[in-house]
Amino acid sequence: MYKIKLAIHLATIKAIPNNGGIQDGINWLLDQEQMTKDLKQSFEEIEEIIRVVRSAPDNPYEDDEQICKAILDKIRDKTKKK
Repeated sequence: MYKIKLAIHLATIKAIPNNGGIQDGINWLLDQEQMTKDLKQSFEEIEEIIRVVRSAPDNPYEDDEQICKAILDKIRDKTKKK
């Protein structure tokens, strides 16, 4: 569940560039090919992130979902501070 949420989060960053707007998001949603490409790339990036975290000697997380949840929590905390 958290892996999917994180993938969607990463994909939406690709969909709506800095200084972008709602029209960029709508265009992305209407472009099935681009949306699929971005989601696939996001899942690949998440797998790499998970691999790096798992290989850390002080990794406190037991599984992929915990890693993804921790990342989402950090993102949420950071956006709340703005």
